[in-house]
Amino acid sequence: MANHIMAPSTGRNFPAKLTKQVVLCSLIAAFGGLMFGYDIGISGGVTSMDDFLLEFFPSVYEKKHRAKENNYCKYDNQLLQLFTSSLYLAAVVCSWAAAFCCKKFGRKRTMQMAAAFFLVGVVLNAASVNLYMLIAGRICLGAGIGFGNQAVPLFISEIAPAQYRGGLNVCFQMLITIGILIANVVNYFTSKIHPYGWRISLGGAGFPAIFLGLGSLLIVETPTSLIERGKTEEGIKALKTTRGVEDVQKEYSSSSLGSTSSCFAPVLFQTMGLGADASLLSAVVTGSINSVSTLVAVFGVDKFGRRKLLIQSCCPDAYFSGFRRSNSQTTSEDNKRDTHAIRLLDGVSYLCIRHGVAWSWGPLGWLIPSEIFPGNAAGWIFLCCEQQHDMHIHHSSGF
Repeated sequence: MANHIMAPSTGRNFPAKLTKQVVLCSLIAAFGGLMFGYDIGISGGVTSMDDFLLEFFPSVYEKKHRAKENNYCKYDNQLLQLFTSSLYLAAVVCSWAAAFCCKKFGRKRTMQMAAAFFLVGVVLNAASVNLYMLIAGRICLGAGIGFGNQAVPLFISEIAPAQYRGGLNVCFQMLITIGILIANVVNYFTSKIHPYGWRISLGGAGFPAIFLGLGSLLIVETPTSLIERGKTEEGIKALKTTRGVEDVQKEYSSSSLGSTSSCFAPVLFQTMGLGADASLLSAVVTGSINSVSTLVAVFGVDKFGRRKLLIQSCCPDAYFSGFRRSNSQTTSEDNKRDTHAIRLLDGVSYLCIRHGVAWSWGPLGWLIPSEIFPGNAAGWIFLCCEQQHDMHIHHSSGF
């Protein structure tokens, strides 16, 4: 039989049940989001810890405690920038390789590769004795993110029935926000553990990676992936299992389309003039707002639709972005007595923007590409959406 793939169908009239297996597989796969979110949150907090800076970036440590220059300039260090950016660069490059692996070896195997890369990165980072080990670990973490972000949203979109696909897919973004929140809480407490608190923070990233790796042994491959790789009978059998019904011919026939060809919050709040502990606590608040706001998308995306959530979020986003910019323009030497109030308003504006993005552009940036792009292109689009999401937050906040 010809090598066909099943694209996620938008139809809701196919016989299907929300089976326990689909829910379990989706939740296990979504732990790739927890893995990603934890690393986003943990790196920002770690770079604000004195023990970490003294170990790997002593010049930044000196600037932070002795220089009288602008707070942003204290973190203006190329090696520190390499530490943060190497993960994203590796993720972009590896997402292309992951696209090939998804098509050649399947979504399940690609998620296992993501967990393996991530565990290697965690070990290198937590045991780092020099900058080379630290950067090598970040590159491995980036590879894990590239592979995970390619496979996980695609896996959930393909395995979930059409009428439940939106909510289940947004669980990936939900766990990203939970991962960020957990990382911020961990950083808040480990910052008080000297001199190895940063090692605990970085090493904690191994837990979601282990869960994803072991959990991926229990999940089934998606029908789409099996049919795409010429295993048509296995694919139809998997479709019956995941849909909980025997009559899947209609869905299979209609889906046969032919072959396929952060802005880091702790440092941000510290540059606003807050102390180290206060900045880490502010990151916990940000993570909490992210997680709670994402619940709107989890329960509303299938009820209200993708377009309405996207349009609705633009209103508070635009208002508070303009509000923050107007405040920044009024700051002057004659206005120093109002600096504290302006900083407070800056923080409130930032949190309101995060609130709007968390139920719209954040989660839907993962869902929509998985529904409209072919499997070998979707993962790269996912990563671009996440990077643009982070850049959007950074620039629209005016920082």
